[in-house]
Amino acid sequence: MLFFGIKNIWFKVGVFLVLSLWSGLFVYLIHRNYFVTDPFNPELTGTSRYGHNGEGDFRQYAVIISIEFLILAFVLLPFSFSRFYWIRPLILQSAFGFWFFMMAVAGMHGGGVHALHTLYLLGINVIIFVLFIASVIAEIVNYRKNRLLEKD
Repeated sequence: MLFFGIKNIWFKVGVFLVLSLWSGLFVYLIHRNYFVTDPFNPELTGTSRYGHNGEGDFRQYAVIISIEFLILAFVLLPFSFSRFYWIRPLILQSAFGFWFFMMAVAGMHGGGVHALHTLYLLGINVIIFVLFIASVIAEIVNYRKNRLLEKD
């Protein structure tokens, strides 16, 4: 199957690069926020901790982003592209949309690292949505192309 005239390998490389760069950028931003902007302060207790990073937040969110990246790569970069590829982004959109909602609600008193992770999830949802729209358009184009070839 061609994806807008581009062979599958280039589509896979493009999706992998976009996801890798996005994840790498946010791991860097989380690292910067945790160690430079707002490092963990054990003297803050109770409500004074609201809005500040907790102990070990960088490590925790770096692992979470890595797991999310692996899930995205495993689902979006299959060995073959069959018809109805658009189902994969649709399922991911619902799962990551729910995960974004949960993180947004849970981040009410979270620090900058949590806010950056929520922003990361928003970007991932946008990337998945664009991929969903592109795969639906490609499916329609390929369907029409096959129908024209069958008539000839």
